[in-house]
Amino acid sequence: MGLALIRRLWTTGRVFAFHAVILIFVAGAYESAWAQDAGNEDLSVSETDTDVVDPKALGKSAVASDSDPNVFVNSEAGIKLQRAGGWLVGSASHGAVALFRAAGETEAQIEFRVSEDIAEESRVSYVSAFQNSLLRVGFIEIEARNRVNYSGRIGQEYEFRALSNGIEFRLITWLFARETEVWIVSGFFPLSKRDAYFRDFQKFVRSLEFTD
Repeated sequence: MGLALIRRLWTTGRVFAFHAVILIFVAGAYESAWAQDAGNEDLSVSETDTDVVDPKALGKSAVASDSDPNVFVNSEAGIKLQRAGGWLVGSASHGAVALFRAAGETEAQIEFRVSEDIAEESRVSYVSAFQNSLLRVGFIEIEARNRVNYSGRIGQEYEFRALSNGIEFRLITWLFARETEVWIVSGFFPLSKRDAYFRDFQKFVRSLEFTD
């Protein structure tokens, strides 16, 4: 699957056009799970490859803490995260509440998303639709990890593989329910750095705090 060649994901019979950033496929899967149409989103991020938060990429409700620049806060979503070293804050797409990318490697990204209210009896169908949307655009599921516990939150973790220009990538998603919402954390990494980036993914997830 070539990232430069895949431009569209079909959701509810209409075209969802994508930019070059791979995590927009996760956004498409998220929208497909809701059976909603989606439009183009600008996923521009800073080109500064230093281990700092880029203030230009921060929205009014998603800011670095005044006391600690490594703390990421999104007050509208009611979350706080500890930013892992070597990761920059990016501009999140529609439906996402936080986006981070590895300094110097724009194809390595970690994203946090939250659904709208979902009835408990519909959550299994939601997760299934999310997975199926990824499979339809060429991701291959290689492992499903049940009841994965991060800081007392238990969810389902899935690992997918994808190829781009002969380079293999991994997409790891962790989904858990909180009250009436389903949260999706997604990490996309080159296979060559999968283990190191997955450890950072786990650090992000374990640091998640809800402030609402």
